[in-house]
Amino acid sequence: MYSKTLRAAVAFAALVGAATVHATTDVTGDLERIARDAFIQSDTAFPSSLGAPADGDLLVEVLKQDATSQYVMGSVTRKLPLDIHGTPPTAFFFAQRAADGWKLGMSGQEAFLEALDAMPDTLLSVDERRIWANQHLASTTAPLATATGIGLPWPVNQGWQMTAGIHGHVPNQRPFNSVDLWSFNGRVLAPKAGIYYTTCNLGGSALAHVVHDNGYTTTYYHMENMPSIADGTRIDAGTFLGYVGNALPCGGSSSGAHVHMSLEYGNRATALDGKVLGGWTFHEGWFPYQGYLSRGNQRIQPGSRTLVTNYGEDDPGM
Repeated sequence: MYSKTLRAAVAFAALVGAATVHATTDVTGDLERIARDAFIQSDTAFPSSLGAPADGDLLVEVLKQDATSQYVMGSVTRKLPLDIHGTPPTAFFFAQRAADGWKLGMSGQEAFLEALDAMPDTLLSVDERRIWANQHLASTTAPLATATGIGLPWPVNQGWQMTAGIHGHVPNQRPFNSVDLWSFNGRVLAPKAGIYYTTCNLGGSALAHVVHDNGYTTTYYHMENMPSIADGTRIDAGTFLGYVGNALPCGGSSSGAHVHMSLEYGNRATALDGKVLGGWTFHEGWFPYQGYLSRGNQRIQPGSRTLVTNYGEDDPGM
């Protein structure tokens, strides 16, 4: 049933120019309803501190569709209340219009891989197909114990400040998978190669997602003056993603310019505690915004003036 996905890496016939891939925020009523229902049934939709979403809390977006509008890649994002500092929960979906209505698979759910397999090669590149298949497989396994193979979002051998300690998508909600980072130049860079998508695009800001090859995804919120990069583009480590800021394109709050970086595995929030990124081991505290980073005998506390040097994605830490 999943032959196309499993063979994609070795049997992809590129059909450049055969059909146009369109990005739009227009969503048909039936597809929007089905996507909302699938999202509400997912783990992503219900951080306990937020409760059940109201109708206006869910933003459904079409990220890509083929020229016939029969095949769609999209996302559903839960907007945050204005008193919450965090990352808006997001899930991605693939959908096919059939004679009896839309067939949709949401990330992390059983129907996802079948929906991915149905997408035409004119909509998804071989990299996208492979990387989303990896994400689905990762959703059924535990994340790697320590090394993530991910750097930090600034140049190697340069340092930034950790302005706030380890906390959750919603701060008091475990797993604590997020950290706040800042520097004077403010240029946020991709810490590892991956496929790039944005959701909640508004006024030069968005929630940015970099889906990596190893099952991890890193997300970035509050950035401003972001470059125009098409959804589904493969980007290299070091690609400019935007400037630190206080932007809130999908709600929430922000105090002091920074980037809110979060870690996911298989499209689910995964704890930073014990993980190595950029050569540093992350340690969470009892409460959100606590914790520290360690490397050998060195420790850096949140709010410290000591800069966190990025030793790169391949450094295993010490």
